[in-house]
Amino acid sequence: MDFDNRFISGILRNTAQKLFLSILKKIDGKKDVILSDHLISILDLVCSYSLMKENGVDKIYKISTLPANSIGKKLVFIIPPTITELKQVSSWYNVSLSKDITDNQYWIFFIPKKTFDCEQYLEQEGIYGNFTVWDFPIGFIPLENDLFSLEQKFGYQDYLLLGDYQILNNVVQALHQFQKILGPLNLIVSKGRASELICNHLQKLNVFSGLIECSNSSEDYIIDLFVIDREEDYVSALLSQINYSGIIDETFGIECGKIRFHNDEKNCFSPSSKSSLDGSRIDENKFFKHNLMKNDSIFEDAKDRSFSAVCAMLKEKGQKLRQKSFDRQSMSLSEMQQFLRKEMNNLQSEHKLLFSHLTICEKVMAEKKLTKFSEKIRVEQSMIEGNDPKQSIQFIENGTIRLVSWPQTLRLICLYSICYSGITTKELDNFIRLFTQSYGHKFVIIFYYLKKIGIIYESSNQFNLISNTAPKFSNITGTVSSFSSSSSSPSPSSINSSTAVATASSSSTTSPSETIRKFRHIVKKFNLIPSLDQENYDSKIPIDCGYVFGGCYYPYCCRLLQNLFDSTKSLTQVEEFCRQFHCRLQPSLIPNQHQGRDWQRKSKRIQLILFVGGVTYAEVSAIRFISKQIDLPISIMATSITNGNLFLDSIAQKFI
Repeated sequence: MDFDNRFISGILRNTAQKLFLSILKKIDGKKDVILSDHLISILDLVCSYSLMKENGVDKIYKISTLPANSIGKKLVFIIPPTITELKQVSSWYNVSLSKDITDNQYWIFFIPKKTFDCEQYLEQEGIYGNFTVWDFPIGFIPLENDLFSLEQKFGYQDYLLLGDYQILNNVVQALHQFQKILGPLNLIVSKGRASELICNHLQKLNVFSGLIECSNSSEDYIIDLFVIDREEDYVSALLSQINYSGIIDETFGIECGKIRFHNDEKNCFSPSSKSSLDGSRIDENKFFKHNLMKNDSIFEDAKDRSFSAVCAMLKEKGQKLRQKSFDRQSMSLSEMQQFLRKEMNNLQSEHKLLFSHLTICEKVMAEKKLTKFSEKIRVEQSMIEGNDPKQSIQFIENGTIRLVSWPQTLRLICLYSICYSGITTKELDNFIRLFTQSYGHKFVIIFYYLKKIGIIYESSNQFNLISNTAPKFSNITGTVSSFSSSSSSPSPSSINSSTAVATASSSSTTSPSETIRKFRHIVKKFNLIPSLDQENYDSKIPIDCGYVFGGCYYPYCCRLLQNLFDSTKSLTQVEEFCRQFHCRLQPSLIPNQHQGRDWQRKSKRIQLILFVGGVTYAEVSAIRFISKQIDLPISIMATSITNGNLFLDSIAQKFI
C-alpha cells in the first residue's frame, strides 16, 4: 500500500463520512438537517447530499434562513460549540413553540464536541431537556490531498487572549483520532508553548487509551510529526502573500476551497462573510462564486505559483484556446464531427475555467492598485531588512489617511513592531491616535490586546493611550472546564490541566515570544532573508521558498523543517537539532521505538507538520516547494487556514 498524501486524505475523508453517517443512522426515519452557515462547506467536503439522502435526510437548511414552519418532525442541528449559534437555535425553538409546534424531536450535533458553556446556556434557557445532545468529532478535514484543517478559526485567539485551552484539547483529540487510523507517531518534535502542551497531553492520552500497548512498532511505514505555534512566526502571517492561492485568500477569502466576491466595483472586495463589523448585509445573488477544488485544472496548476507567473500562464492558455477556435474553421466535415464528439465539451469547460480565473485576476489587480501593492511590498522588504523606519512610518500614516482597509494598516503596524524590536512610546501614540481618528475609537481596545499577546510592544514600559481603557481579565472562569471534556467520564487530555492553565496563562499572554523579542537575531542566525540579487530576481522561476513573499523573507517554519530533515539521520542528530533551535523532542513511550529505524529511507515515510494557530497559503506553497526539493511528501495540518487580515479580524469580532 502506498502511504502518500492522497492515501491519507482519502482515509481521513472516509473516516469522517462513516462517523457522520453512523450518527445519522441512529435517528430512525426521515429527518431534516439544519447547518451552521460556516459548516456547510465543511460537510460538503466530507459527505455529499446524495449520501445523506440515502441515510434518511429529507431537507437541508441553513440555520440563518430556517423557516418557523413547513419542516419535518425530526430536526438535527449541526453547529459549532458557540453561544452565538446556540442563541439562533434557542430563538428559533421559542418561535416554533409560539406557533404550537410541540410534537417535534430535536438533536444537536456539536462539532467537534460540546462544551460546559454550551450545556450551561441550554440549561439557563430552560430547553436542555428538549434536545438530545451528541458530539461529532470530525477531526482533521482534508481540504486538499496534502492539506488538513480543523477549521476552528477563533480558538487560538481565545487561547492567547482569554486563556481558553479548548482549542488545544481539540487538537489533542484530533491527533489521537489520527493515530487510531494510521498508527502511533514515531518522532514528535514541538516548537512553542502551546505545541509542547499538546504533545504532552497527547502522550498521556495515548497511554490512558492503551494505544501504545496495542501499537505494532514493526510497521513498515514511519510517521513523524513537527508541531509549531503561530506565535513563533507572526511575520509569515503578517506579510503580503505573493503566491496565487495566498493572494486570492487575502483578497476574497477561501472557504473550504470556495470563493465568492461581489460583482459590483464598490463591493467586490467585501469580506466573504455576509455581514461586516458595521452590520451591513450584501445581496447574496450578486456574488460571483467559484469552487477552486472542484475539477479546476487551472487552479491545481497555478495555486503555488507567484501571481505574476499565473497571469502569464493564463495569457498563454487563452492564446492556445483561441488557436483551437481558429483551427475549427479549416476542418473538414469528418474532422469537425470528431472534434464535436471528443473535444467540444472539454473546450467549453476550459473556456469557462479560464474566464473564471481571468475574472479573479482582474479583481485582484484592481484591489492591489487601490492599496498601492507594489509600494507596500517594498516597504515590507525594508522592514524585514531593518532599513529606513521613517519610510515605513510614512507609508503606514499615508495608508491610514487614505482609509485603506483597517486590517491592512494594522498588519503593517504589527510588522513594524516586530521587525524594529518594538515601537517607541511617541511612535505608538501617534499610530493609535491616527488609527482611531480614521477608523473609529472602538479600535483602541485592539491595540491593548495586541500588546497583551506581544505582537505590539513598546521599547519602554509605558502604554499611555490604552493601558487604562481596556477591561482586565484577571480571573477567567470556566478555563479548566473548557480544556477538559464535558462528557460524563473524565478525559485524560485534561490531566493536570489546571496546572497547565495557571502556568501558561500567566506567561503566554503577558510577554512577547522569543521569536518576536529576538527577531533581528533570529533572522540573521537562520538566514531568513534570501541572498538574492533583487534587481534580477524573478518570482516566476523560484529558486527557494522565499518567492511566496516576493523574495524578501524565508518562512521560519520552512527553515526549521529543512534543518530538521537534514538532522533526521540519527536520533542523536535530532536531539542536537532540538537543542540548537530550542525545540522539544517528546520522549518515546514505546520501548526501543527508534532502534533499527532506517533513517535514510524515504519510501513509506509520512512527514507531518502541524500549525497551532493556523497556516497561511504562502506557508503551504513554501512547504510544497521544500517537499519537491527533498523528494519527500509532507502533509500539512493546521487548526485553520489563516492570513493577517483574518487573524486581526478575529480579534476585532470578539471585542468590538
